[in-house]
Amino acid sequence: MISTVRLGEITEFINGGPWNESEYVESGIPVVRVSDFTESTVSLAKCKFLPRESWNKYSKHRLLAGDLVVATVGSHPTQPASVVGRPVIIPQSAEGALLNQNAVCIRPKGDSIDKTYLGYLGRSKIFRDYIVAHARGAANQARMSIALLKEMSVPLPPLSAQRKITAILSGYDNLIGNNQQRIRILNEIVLAIYREWFIRFHFHGLESSTVDSPLGPIPESWGVSTLAKLFSEDRNIVLTGPFGSKLHASDYRPEGVPLILVKHVKDGHIEEQNLPLVGSHKSIELDRYRLRTGDITVTRVGFVGESAYVHHYYNDWLVSGQMLRVRLPTNGRLHARYLAQYYLTPAFKKSIQGHAVGTTRPSLNTDILMSMLILVPPYQVQSAFAEFVSPVDEMIQQLYRKNANLVQTRDLLLPRLITGEASDLGTSDGSKVV
Repeated sequence: MISTVRLGEITEFINGGPWNESEYVESGIPVVRVSDFTESTVSLAKCKFLPRESWNKYSKHRLLAGDLVVATVGSHPTQPASVVGRPVIIPQSAEGALLNQNAVCIRPKGDSIDKTYLGYLGRSKIFRDYIVAHARGAANQARMSIALLKEMSVPLPPLSAQRKITAILSGYDNLIGNNQQRIRILNEIVLAIYREWFIRFHFHGLESSTVDSPLGPIPESWGVSTLAKLFSEDRNIVLTGPFGSKLHASDYRPEGVPLILVKHVKDGHIEEQNLPLVGSHKSIELDRYRLRTGDITVTRVGFVGESAYVHHYYNDWLVSGQMLRVRLPTNGRLHARYLAQYYLTPAFKKSIQGHAVGTTRPSLNTDILMSMLILVPPYQVQSAFAEFVSPVDEMIQQLYRKNANLVQTRDLLLPRLITGEASDLGTSDGSKVV
C-alpha cells in the first residue's frame, strides 16, 4: 500500500553554505557548487576549496555519499539549459565536500524512507513536475523555495517495497556504470596510442633523429603550423555564429533536429541526454550550423576549449552559435580524426584557454583557433592513426548508444515504480514490488 506524505515530514533539509568567494584557497576542503553539477551527479574536477581550518565553522554543510542535492537557483526548468531543481546524487568521491549556496541537501529523517529511494524520487517526473509548477522568477533566473519543496506530496511505499524498487532501478544503473567503465578503458587505449605515436614518436618507420620546433623536439619530417597557414585559401573551415542566442523555448519541439549546446560537449564526447530539438521549420535556414561526419566542435564560451569529433551518429545535427565548427578539406594536409585527438591534449587545451579573450566571460573566436599551433605529422601517419583507432571509436559509440537506451528505459520505468503503476513487476526473487 502506497501512502502519500509531505517531503518535509520524512526528510531534513541542509542549506548550502554562505561563505565569501575570497575565502577560497588552492587546496583544502572541496566545495560543491551548482556549476559542478553534471547530469546526475557532481564532478570535483574544477571545484573550489576552503581552508581546512574552516571545517568547524562550515561542517554543518558537509555532504555524504548518496545524498540528494537539488539546485534552488538557475534558469527555469522549462528551459533546455535548466539548472533550478536539477537533482544530483553525491558520489563516494565527493563525500566530505561542503555544499555551497544556491543548492540544498535533502536527507532521510527517521527510518520511513530509504536513502537510495529518496535519490530516485528526486530524479523522478513527480519531482520535476512539482518544480516546474512552483519555481518562480524569470526564465534565466528562477528560484525554488525550500519551504515549498517541503510541502511537496510524495508517494511513500513500505520500506521493503522501496528497497525492491531501488534494486530494480539500481540494476540499470549498474549496467550503465559498467559500460561507462568500458568506455573509460577504451578511451585510455586511444590516448595511449596517441601518446606513443605523437608524443614519444614510437611508430614503425619513424626516423629517430629530431629537430627543435615551437612545440619542442619533433621528428625531422614533421612540422608545426596553424590552420590559417595550412588553409589560407579557405578560412571558412572554422565557422561560428549567433544562432544559439536567438532561440527561445517556442523554437523547441518534441521531435526535430538535435541541437548541441556547450554543456553537451565533454571529454571528447557529445552527450546525448536532454538535447533540445529544433523544429523542422528551422532546418533550411540553419544549414550553416549543420554538422557533417568528420567535423570537430569546439566550445568558445563557458568551458572554453572543450571539443569533440563528430562521428556518423551525429551527422545532420545542429551546433549552437556558442561553439566553433571545424570542417577540414580533404587535401592531404590534416586528418580530422588526428586533429580532434590533438585538440584533446592537455597542452593544447591549456594553450587555447590561455588565448581566450575577455575577463568576466572568456571566449574564443575564429581567428584564435585559426592561429593556434598544431603538430603536423606526415599525412600517412595521421591517416594510419585514424584507421587504427576506428574500431575502438566504434566500440565506444556503441556503448554510448547502449547507455542512452538504458537511461531512457530506466527513466520511463522510474515514475511507474514509484507511483505503484508497475506494481505487478516481479523482482529477481519472484516477489512483487508492492
